[in-house]
Amino acid sequence: LSNVSIDSFTAGATTGIPSTSGAVASSLVSALQSLSIKSFTPEEAAIRSLAKYYPDWVNKKTCVNDGREPPFIKEIGDGYMFDTAKQCCSIWFSYDEACGQSASALSALKYYPLFDAGECGVAPYNELESKSYVYDSLTECCLKRFPLALDTCCDAEGLGGCVTTGVTKYVPNFIEQKCQAKSEDFIDPSESKYARDTMLACCESNFSWDTQSCCTNSGGC
Repeated sequence: LSNVSIDSFTAGATTGIPSTSGAVASSLVSALQSLSIKSFTPEEAAIRSLAKYYPDWVNKKTCVNDGREPPFIKEIGDGYMFDTAKQCCSIWFSYDEACGQSASALSALKYYPLFDAGECGVAPYNELESKSYVYDSLTECCLKRFPLALDTCCDAEGLGGCVTTGVTKYVPNFIEQKCQAKSEDFIDPSESKYARDTMLACCESNFSWDTQSCCTNSGGC
């Protein structure tokens, strides 16, 4: 605090500081008096470290842990004060999927499926009509909802395309008796046990009875 340089300090901010003697107390008071906090109000303070969550029906209309629960909630306690937002929301705001989430989380862009179009759209979380299928990335949305039309979904205009790790695996196409390259990100769980690191390994593992034909059909191993 001895190095803090601030122009002014809110009146009454030193209330509660123990009256102690000596150079330490003198330095502390001196530093606090030089503290400058502009336009600070108690409402701007986020008290979240140890505060319990409680239902705020009047102001935020969600579960909060700002330490400003009404006296009657403090007195009752059980059923009104909780360790987590999830516990509070499940009882008092079970109808609100956004309950307990921060403003930044609510405004974060999320991807959702447009089933009629066979692609994904993007919008702020709090503007989505349905939150049944919501994803953090276009890649995840396309892979989960349109695994058979990944190219179309990933190439949707204005969404920037799917982002992959760049790792390529080879998976079998049993109908055409060949192996084909596929991004590791787009491999379906049902394909993962057949995927191999090379074309030859894929053909040998999945078409052991005729590896040569597999290599030929695949364009060469």
